[in-house]
Amino acid sequence: MSGLNSKKSAEKTILYGLITIAVLVMILAGVFLAIFFSGYTRGAAKSKQEATAPVEDQVFARETGADEYILPDSEIRYLNEYDITGWSVDEIRLAKNEIYARHGRIFEDEDLDQYFRSKTWYIPSIEPEDFQTDVFNEYEKKNVEYLADAQIGKNCFTSDTFTYQDSLGEVTFAFKYPVYWSKKVMFRVSLADSGMVIHCVDVLNNKRGLSLYGDNFGTVFSFEVSTEKKNVRDGEELICSEDGFYAYVKIPEEVNYLEAEPECVESYMALQKEMNGVVKTFRVVP
Repeated sequence: MSGLNSKKSAEKTILYGLITIAVLVMILAGVFLAIFFSGYTRGAAKSKQEATAPVEDQVFARETGADEYILPDSEIRYLNEYDITGWSVDEIRLAKNEIYARHGRIFEDEDLDQYFRSKTWYIPSIEPEDFQTDVFNEYEKKNVEYLADAQIGKNCFTSDTFTYQDSLGEVTFAFKYPVYWSKKVMFRVSLADSGMVIHCVDVLNNKRGLSLYGDNFGTVFSFEVSTEKKNVRDGEELICSEDGFYAYVKIPEEVNYLEAEPECVESYMALQKEMNGVVKTFRVVP
């Protein structure tokens, strides 16, 4: 009888052992599956808009690479022409795409891809076809539109012509300037002893300083067309001559903007920054 009991006891021990092993196997299998599907989900989510790199990682990266930004505050304020005055089309393009890069957009254009991957803050995580502009805040939406328009505007120039006539004959000069200058400047023509002067005037400074400083206050630069060749002084340059007529560009020696008004200072300096490019287009019309 005791032998039978011992046999049954051994069988129970073996059964409990098998059950224990089975339970352990099931637990391990569950852990493995949980890890597998968790990794799969994370991998799949990386290509979706709602599953970009963790916000805290992006914030940290941006804080540590703030000096690498073209426009570091384009997500917290509206941009204006003073932010990009004097910029090339390529620089404006980079600034526009920087807003996309902040949100992890991957770029297909090789130059953009290489540029942003060189920045410590950039975390490429969203394929172009998965990117949604809904992630932009109001500042970013407006700034993307503004920079896109600026890309086109920077390629658009208008031209103006001025004709001078005296006993020696007649001569017409032409020059080009950015389209958006049309709202920023006006051209005043005045007669000189031996010719005429074309003043390029900052509208904002002129409007606010006109009553105190006169008609030509806010002059950024001027063209003087003269029948006399003269010794060039500081701030003057002979830029072309034709049939006894001489054209000089002149930079005002005195302060020609309202120093106490930041908006006026900024407006004047922005125009002056682009002045050299405009002056180089000055020519005689055949």
